[in-house]
Amino acid sequence: MATLEEIKQNREDLQKQVDAIDKVIEELSKPTLPDTLHELMLVAIDDLERAEETNGYKVSMGCWHEPLNGSCHVCFAGSVIAFSLSTGRNEDKAPCDFDCGIEHKLEALDYVRSGLVKDAAEGMGTATTLLSTLPESLEVVDYHQDPVKFKTQMRLIASWLGALGV
Repeated sequence: MATLEEIKQNREDLQKQVDAIDKVIEELSKPTLPDTLHELMLVAIDDLERAEETNGYKVSMGCWHEPLNGSCHVCFAGSVIAFSLSTGRNEDKAPCDFDCGIEHKLEALDYVRSGLVKDAAEGMGTATTLLSTLPESLEVVDYHQDPVKFKTQMRLIASWLGALGV
């Protein structure tokens, strides 16, 4: 028969195992985003279209993820915050509210929607050798002038970056 001390030690050991399992579950439950810029852009385009179609959301490139006047205003990256990162419509969120890896990816989306492809790729940690092949910037139509053309350009840039392995 086990002594009281052995039972206490077994209990402590079991608690440590439970804590370790809880930590693994927490890590696995965290939302993730693609590690390549082109795949991230495709996710963002899908989320942007979802924001366009979902009641309670308004696309506004001047806001990350901001509840205003009864709807949640989101930009290109903000749509990712809303849908891929499962943020509630009434939550005010910006890239700095996420871990460093997610923050850099959201900022990269902001750069690329402004045509700053090289800055976006650099923010994603793209290899220096690949960065030298990218232009400093590209001309991108403003979303609010022509949403369809904006999304078409984002898809073309994503395709081009994918061919480069970025």
